[in-house]
Amino acid sequence: MTLIVTDLPENVDEELMYELFLQFRQPKCISFPYDPVTQKHFGKCFVEFYSQQDAVDSMNVFDNVKLYQRQIKIHLQQSSAQFYFKVFTSPNSKSIQNIALCFGTCEVSGNFITFSRREDAEQFIEKVNQQTIDGKTVKAEWAK
Repeated sequence: MTLIVTDLPENVDEELMYELFLQFRQPKCISFPYDPVTQKHFGKCFVEFYSQQDAVDSMNVFDNVKLYQRQIKIHLQQSSAQFYFKVFTSPNSKSIQNIALCFGTCEVSGNFITFSRREDAEQFIEKVNQQTIDGKTVKAEWAK
């Protein structure tokens, strides 16, 4: 189960959020969607727990806590998928789309591949960019 934490100050990072939640329950994964241009997070993060009960208990404890003078908000994520890390690929091909699925949970729409985890998107770009697939050189970069 995943929590969505919003209204985060700009200087909050994965390490701080991990330490905060670890005080009560151990998080499985913490991820921040980042703006690919500014490299700053959007003021929210996702905190995944090993059980639904751990997520609910953590939400009840930490909702409305103040971090750096800002009150954070915490909600349960209703959907099982989180899609926030968008990659542009050219050319558009079924082979590239199938390769993207090997890197993690993603949705494909035309030349855009949207990953649920930043790490998956980064690995996809690193491994696929400038490779030859179907006889064409692939361009894979952060979508603008």
